[in-house]
Amino acid sequence: MEFDVSRAWFLKRAKGELEELILGEKRLTVTFRFKADEVEVKGKIAWTATSLDGFSPNTGWIKVDLTKLFHIHRVYEIKRFQQRASKKPSLRRGFWRNTPSARRIGLETLFIS
Repeated sequence: MEFDVSRAWFLKRAKGELEELILGEKRLTVTFRFKADEVEVKGKIAWTATSLDGFSPNTGWIKVDLTKLFHIHRVYEIKRFQQRASKKPSLRRGFWRNTPSARRIGLETLFIS
């Protein structure tokens, strides 16, 4: 399959150079490469990928607390499940209640038998 993007409308609007075309099942993703201006950095911080702890020689350790973000995620996960359960009779009966996923997000207390 070939794509001719030489006359595509978006090429004039893009400020970078065409990099890569990624063909998905339902869409084509066009990526561009931009050259950034060099900026003077005042200080550097090293971050861990697992716990979001950072270390700066000037500041010391930096701890990012994600408990509020996790709480919001759980609340909306439960709300999404409740919406699905209200539309699906098999979920309303409560067979899903004792699965590890339900216990993990605290759904066993949400069901009324």
